[in-house]
Amino acid sequence: SALYLIYKEFEWYRTYRHKFCVNPQPDNYSIYVEHIPIDFRNDASLQGYFESIFSAEDVVEARVALDIRNLDKKVALRKKAIEKLEHAVNVRDVKGYEPSHLTSLGEKVQSIPIYAKELDSLNREIADAILSIENAGKGGDLEEAEVEDSGTLSIPNSIAGDHLSHATVDHLGPLDLRHDGLEHSEK
Repeated sequence: SALYLIYKEFEWYRTYRHKFCVNPQPDNYSIYVEHIPIDFRNDASLQGYFESIFSAEDVVEARVALDIRNLDKKVALRKKAIEKLEHAVNVRDVKGYEPSHLTSLGEKVQSIPIYAKELDSLNREIADAILSIENAGKGGDLEEAEVEDSGTLSIPNSIAGDHLSHATVDHLGPLDLRHDGLEHSEK
């Protein structure tokens, strides 16, 4: 009857839920950490710190969150510059004349060279921003890159215990490294 079908369904659910929970997936053992001191705001330093607390075998990885809002803005500006340049090139190719536009100062200029120069400049800025972000992640200059003071730590459930699993971290609130006696300086 209905109870028998519910029982069989629960048996199936329990079997597959257990297989899923035992699987080593990052969502099953990630911890969000805030207020990371500046000295530890790169992946290698943060991982080294947690490996000194637990052990190298117990820490799967440690990642510092990056604030890339300025990079996103530059990419959006580049997209607009590409659209303007492509439109100007199409006007030249289809209509047979060199398009022009007015600058913010009211000066009439040819569009294609201006948009090409703007695109080239944005490409260089974006490449530099990406390089500084990558260097910051590897322990480079933190002043040039925008690095948040938070990150995630992945450790197996056997080490973290149920009270630190990903599902319950939100209820506990973030871990604060400042209480561990580390020296730090504010942003």
